[in-house]
Amino acid sequence: MHSIRKILALGFSALLGAVLGGVLSACLMMTEVAGSDMLPSLEPGERILVLRSAFVDAYETGDLVVYQAPYYTADSGDDRLVRRVTGIRGSWVRLNCDAKTTRDQEVLAEPDQLLGKVIFSFGGM
Repeated sequence: MHSIRKILALGFSALLGAVLGGVLSACLMMTEVAGSDMLPSLEPGERILVLRSAFVDAYETGDLVVYQAPYYTADSGDDRLVRRVTGIRGSWVRLNCDAKTTRDQEVLAEPDQLLGKVIFSFGGM
């Protein structure tokens, strides 16, 4: 009798873990900062935790976001970039990098290009 309870408890724990893992992966994604565009805020190789767009109520000026850049592929083969929201124009979101560069990096992104909002960063590996 005791072993049946133990087996049921382990099975329930495994099921609960799988469900929780599925829910978390639907809400969150982890990615890595590919370049130096976001220095000094984020370092290259730093890992970031992103709340997926479907779960973000609204984007605000100052938010760090991950967006899918059209016609761009980083050295890593990824087309996802991290940028800071610098303004909102209607349904468009104005994005820019933090690094001081010689040319303007501003882009206007459509809402469906925004993959999510950065909520936490971890040091690089």
